[in-house]
Amino acid sequence: MSKRFSGFPLIRLCLAALFGLVGAGLALGQTSRESVLETVAAQSGPLIYEAAEVLFRFPAGGLITYGPTAAQGLLWFLSDSRVLHIVSEDGVALGMRSLPQRQLPFIVCDPFGRALVMEGPSQLSLVNRAGQAVWSVNIGQPLQLEPVVDSGGRVYLVAGAVAQARLPNGRLLWQQTLSAAAALGPVLGPADTVLYTLAGGALQLRSTAGELLAAPAALAAAPMVARAGPDGFYIALADGNVVRLDAQGQRLAELSGTGRALLAMQPTASRLYLLDASGQLSAHSASGELLWATATAVRQAARLQVYPDRIVALSAAVAASYNLDGELLRELRLSNSATPALAGQSGAVFSSGRDWILYAYRFERPFDAPAAERPRLTLAAAARLLDEELFWVPGGLANEDSLRNRLFDIEKSVKSGTIGVELERSLLLALALATGVSDSGAGSTRSGLSPLGLPTRVQACAVVGLFAEPETVAILATIFRQERDPVLLAAVADAIAAIGLDPAGAALAAFAAVGRAYLDNRVALAVIGAIEAVYRGGGNLDRPAGAAALVRFLGPAWSRVVRQRAETALRNISAVR
Repeated sequence: MSKRFSGFPLIRLCLAALFGLVGAGLALGQTSRESVLETVAAQSGPLIYEAAEVLFRFPAGGLITYGPTAAQGLLWFLSDSRVLHIVSEDGVALGMRSLPQRQLPFIVCDPFGRALVMEGPSQLSLVNRAGQAVWSVNIGQPLQLEPVVDSGGRVYLVAGAVAQARLPNGRLLWQQTLSAAAALGPVLGPADTVLYTLAGGALQLRSTAGELLAAPAALAAAPMVARAGPDGFYIALADGNVVRLDAQGQRLAELSGTGRALLAMQPTASRLYLLDASGQLSAHSASGELLWATATAVRQAARLQVYPDRIVALSAAVAASYNLDGELLRELRLSNSATPALAGQSGAVFSSGRDWILYAYRFERPFDAPAAERPRLTLAAAARLLDEELFWVPGGLANEDSLRNRLFDIEKSVKSGTIGVELERSLLLALALATGVSDSGAGSTRSGLSPLGLPTRVQACAVVGLFAEPETVAILATIFRQERDPVLLAAVADAIAAIGLDPAGAALAAFAAVGRAYLDNRVALAVIGAIEAVYRGGGNLDRPAGAAALVRFLGPAWSRVVRQRAETALRNISAVR
């Protein structure tokens, strides 16, 4: 029952390719095994595991009091020894963090392998997979309700009667006072909306920019669970009924339930799945028609995980998977579990034992990963917006005073948390001015500076960094590759450092590929800072390009200051597992 460690980070970099080939072979074997099991199950009925194969045991150092929670192949859980553990789905210890409390109200994962946790009643922290705090902010009052994170890493939370949104770097985006204290955590819905369910059954629908869009009629019973589907929202009530709202907050229907409180609810594009307190799992059409219902052994606290071809219901005592017609595929009976079990992306079931061990059991074949969302920010969209802005600016790009004043206004609004509904437009404009592109051909990111002046582009890069939007990193990396002016290159690197993420590895690749002739000491120091920020922001060393760039900065061609800074950065990122 010994803990498995990931080894030294730099050795891992060298062995990554070899392990990848071995892992691919193991994955193929796993897939073949599961395919055979699927065939057997189809011919002879469901597979009932009284004692499934244990994939690994991970000692937690205490009773697990929250979790596990899973995302991006990582498991997060807290033990009553006040230690937050981060473990890969194959049992490798990646990081840990000491917390001041034995209980957590939530662990909420973001799309980049990090998680939000409370470090005290009102201190919210974003922790990377190595257990390091990326940022930590005081909310101002106790936060118990689970926040939600969008695909860009923005955080929406509600404490008491105050709703907040924060940028991916923790900076306050906006704050609004609601008409009553919240009863449930916020729900991120379609068309950039957020639903707030309040005490007394009141509802508020706001945009992700904080604008009040609708205040639907109050609920007839106490709200228990709220979820978003592709076309609207579903709110389960204490009487077992479910209220459906469209994306604009208009009340569409109230679906009759079983009269029993719901343990879990999950809508999809065409169906609504419900799990009630009696253990009944049911599927309903969008209009509320009952499609099927089946009895499960799931009781009390439960999870419901829905995938394109399977449904998994889990509690502390059982994990059961069903096909989309409600037929049982597999059932795993658990004993001695302290919290509800969880099905990971790998298909394994993770259960927190009362013997202070996290168990991983073989259960299902791997689940399909969710489809990647289309990018919201593109150079084409930025170019079109710049053309729109230039229409109202006498002299166009030549009138840089007007453009810089606009950037100053955007910077002030972001820093003061008053950017509001202009958020997306302001970010696109800053990005367009940083690149110098426009549909009319007024500027470009070809080699050499565009007609837009250097000071404006440098200022625009700084403003882009303030938004901390991960999608902008790839575009900033393109600028870094194609431009030559050292002042602009340093500004781009500083912006990437401020964002602290590199989801596709574009920035690290650009830093590793740039020629020595284009880097002076100022640019080198900015690049080193950006590489360190990206590694800390992600909490891993999966991409070796940045580390390779740091090693090159140790060479004799660089000044002593640059060499020392690179050496410090290498030591710091070596602490990241």
